[in-house]
Amino acid sequence: MQEIVYLKLMGGIGHTHDVPKTWESGNEYDYSLPGDPAYSTYTRRRFYRGDDVYYVWVNYDLEHEAFVAMMHWHTEMMLGGQIEAQKQILDTAMKAASNYTNVIMVVGYAAIFTLWSQSKDELTAATSFWVAIFLCLSVMAFIAWEVLGMVMRSMSLIKIARAVSDVNLYAERMRESTALQQEFTRRMFKPWVVVVTVAAGCGLLAFVIMLLAMMHGAWVEFLRASIPAG
Repeated sequence: MQEIVYLKLMGGIGHTHDVPKTWESGNEYDYSLPGDPAYSTYTRRRFYRGDDVYYVWVNYDLEHEAFVAMMHWHTEMMLGGQIEAQKQILDTAMKAASNYTNVIMVVGYAAIFTLWSQSKDELTAATSFWVAIFLCLSVMAFIAWEVLGMVMRSMSLIKIARAVSDVNLYAERMRESTALQQEFTRRMFKPWVVVVTVAAGCGLLAFVIMLLAMMHGAWVEFLRASIPAG
């Protein structure tokens, strides 16, 4: 059997506030907000979930049925299928993002670099220089963004792990984490547009240069084959 003590008040004017450290188990205490003469009386109740017992400071006037219903919902969110479902959704999303990245890296850039190696004979020194510049800019922008994304995903996972490690601080930490992620996403939208423009634009420019060079080389070879040797 595991005994778990909730550090947040339930019901009354102190709902979700921290339990005063001076309170002792087995007693009743009055709780009021600073500057407010109103108060609520709290008593310690037990709630059983399987082999575990939870000790919660609850408003004395809160009906037992309501307390049990609230605890059922709370423990289900903390320990039931909701957390596992969130983990599965997160895992699926990360795998999908990883697969997408692999496709872009392996197929896209591999195809461009293969084309570059095949068209080197058709490129002048200046053309080859600009192709190299555009490809480097494209790859650098893409890799920098992916590294940043990897760091942010890792930080998000760490924050989620911290949130689920303490049932008393879960809701607060999840709200903070969600707010920070939303604010970061909002701020990074414009940089994302810039990165995508640079990566895709430079890659496309390099591809067009190499394609035109190959078409020019093929045209020259066609003319040579079509004109009889005098």
